[in-house]
Amino acid sequence: MKYKITHLTSAHPRYDTRIFIKECNSLAKIENYEVSLIVADGKGNEVKGAIYIYDVGRLQGRVNRIFKTTKEVFKKAIELKPKDSRAYNGLGNSYPFLKQYDNAIKNYKKAI
Repeated sequence: MKYKITHLTSAHPRYDTRIFIKECNSLAKIENYEVSLIVADGKGNEVKGAIYIYDVGRLQGRVNRIFKTTKEVFKKAIELKPKDSRAYNGLGNSYPFLKQYDNAIKNYKKAI
């Protein structure tokens, strides 16, 4: 059985020492672990070693990166693992900041 591990970040660079090197690389060395990393740096998708890196793009402006990028990161997580309730909960948490309360409730319900 293969275990799928996905790390999410909306702020860190894809090769961040803590996330990419210490966490993702360490897990990728364990047999039966498939490791993915979702980033928002605008450098595109790639496979680095045994780690699949998915890029949701980099939005311009600090406010966009704080609020809208988070939403895109969680959407990608759901695309990769549609039954993960934590991803729906995270996506639900991103909508109130955008004043999209109906979308928040919809995703919270999917998380339950």
